[in-house]
Amino acid sequence: LSTGDETNVARAISAKIGLNNFYADLLPEDKVAIIEKEIEKKLTNIVKHHDGLCLKWVCPGWAGVPDRIVLLPGGKVIFVELKRPKGGVISSRQKWWADKLKVLGFHHYYIYNEVELRMVEMEIRVAGALRR
Repeated sequence: LSTGDETNVARAISAKIGLNNFYADLLPEDKVAIIEKEIEKKLTNIVKHHDGLCLKWVCPGWAGVPDRIVLLPGGKVIFVELKRPKGGVISSRQKWWADKLKVLGFHHYYIYNEVELRMVEMEIRVAGALRR
């Protein structure tokens, strides 16, 4: 639960609907940042569940590289750029990297929301099933 309400209100609502985690006293832009972090955390957990690695990619001197490199058993590699659900703009360098990686034969995804996260999860599952 992410809300602009005070902590005691957020705690009561979370308890009533059965949530263990909540964020309170948030401004709208803070909510968006939390959603992006939660999606990133879920992606990492999905990849780990399938015996893979979800590595944060920081590459000084190479602006626009994707946020994450997903390494899966069997040599499957997926590049992921996580974007804020509203207002997450793809820069020209990010677009260039996405196109370059696809030309090289790699899979590349932009993830803005849970639906797109589930699409990547399906590819990860398929990769695992093909390996067996």
